Amino acid sequence: MARYADVWSMPTYGLADWEASQGLLDVECERIGRDPAAIRRSHQAVLVLVPTESLVDEARQRALHRYPGRGWGVVEAGYVGTPRW
Repeated sequence: MARYADVWSMPTYGLADWEASQGLLDVECERIGRDPAAIRRSHQAVLVLVPTESLVDEARQRALHRYPGRGWGVVEAGYVGTPRW
Protein backbone atom coordinates (compact mmCIF):
# COMPACT_ATOMS: atom_id res chain seq x y z
CA MET A 1 0.00 0.00 0.00
CA ALA A 2 2.73 2.48 0.89
CA ARG A 3 4.14 2.32 -2.62
CA TYR A 4 0.94 2.66 -4.69
CA ALA A 5 -1.99 3.93 -2.61
CA ASP A 6 -3.31 7.47 -2.80
CA VAL A 7 -5.92 6.93 -0.07
CA TRP A 8 -6.09 4.66 2.97
CA SER A 9 -9.34 4.20 4.87
CA MET A 10 -9.35 2.21 8.11
CA PRO A 11 -12.53 0.15 8.57
CA THR A 12 -14.40 0.19 11.86
CA TYR A 13 -12.92 -3.11 13.02
CA GLY A 14 -9.41 -1.62 12.96
CA LEU A 15 -10.08 1.58 14.87
CA ALA A 16 -8.62 0.29 18.13
CA ASP A 17 -5.28 0.03 16.32
CA TRP A 18 -5.62 3.24 14.26
CA GLU A 19 -2.64 5.07 15.76
CA ALA A 20 -0.31 2.06 15.56
CA SER A 21 -1.38 1.32 11.98
CA GLN A 22 -0.68 4.90 10.93
CA GLY A 23 2.77 4.63 12.46
CA LEU A 24 3.48 1.45 10.48
CA LEU A 25 2.38 3.15 7.27
CA ASP A 26 4.62 6.14 8.01
CA VAL A 27 7.62 3.87 8.63
CA GLU A 28 7.03 1.96 5.41
CA CYS A 29 6.66 5.18 3.41
CA GLU A 30 9.93 6.46 4.82
CA ARG A 31 11.61 3.12 4.04
CA ILE A 32 10.69 3.37 0.36
CA GLY A 33 11.36 7.12 0.14
CA ARG A 34 7.76 8.29 -0.10
CA ASP A 35 6.35 11.24 1.81
CA PRO A 36 3.76 9.77 4.25
CA ALA A 37 1.64 12.92 3.81
CA ALA A 38 1.10 11.94 0.17
CA ILE A 39 -1.45 9.33 1.28
CA ARG A 40 -4.85 10.70 2.31
CA ARG A 41 -6.16 8.96 5.41
CA SER A 42 -9.64 8.42 6.71
CA HIS A 43 -11.53 6.02 8.91
CA GLN A 44 -15.00 4.58 8.96
CA ALA A 45 -16.87 5.04 12.21
CA VAL A 46 -20.28 4.86 13.81
CA LEU A 47 -21.87 8.32 13.99
CA VAL A 48 -24.76 9.01 16.36
CA LEU A 49 -26.16 12.54 16.57
CA VAL A 50 -28.76 13.74 19.06
CA PRO A 51 -30.23 17.23 19.38
CA THR A 52 -29.26 17.90 23.01
CA GLU A 53 -26.50 16.97 25.48
CA SER A 54 -29.08 15.43 27.79
CA LEU A 55 -29.62 12.63 25.24
CA VAL A 56 -25.96 11.73 24.67
CA ASP A 57 -25.61 9.04 27.35
CA GLU A 58 -28.76 7.24 26.22
CA ALA A 59 -27.67 7.47 22.58
CA ARG A 60 -24.25 6.02 23.44
CA GLN A 61 -25.87 3.08 25.23
CA ARG A 62 -28.15 2.44 22.26
CA ALA A 63 -25.19 2.56 19.89
CA LEU A 64 -23.26 0.09 22.05
CA HIS A 65 -26.28 -2.22 22.04
CA ARG A 66 -26.85 -1.94 18.29
CA TYR A 67 -23.15 -2.03 17.35
CA PRO A 68 -21.56 -4.27 20.01
CA GLY A 69 -17.93 -5.22 20.29
CA ARG A 70 -14.64 -4.02 18.88
CA GLY A 71 -15.70 -4.73 15.33
CA TRP A 72 -17.81 -1.58 15.26
CA GLY A 73 -15.37 0.68 17.06
CA VAL A 74 -17.99 2.66 19.01
CA VAL A 75 -15.80 2.79 22.12
CA GLU A 76 -12.52 3.11 20.23
CA ALA A 77 -13.49 5.88 17.83
CA GLY A 78 -17.24 6.25 17.49
CA TYR A 79 -18.77 9.70 17.31
CA VAL A 80 -21.69 10.17 19.69
CA GLY A 81 -22.89 13.64 20.52
CA THR A 82 -24.64 16.76 19.33
CA PRO A 83 -23.97 18.68 16.15
CA ARG A 84 -21.85 21.79 16.73
CA TRP A 85 -22.50 24.72 14.48
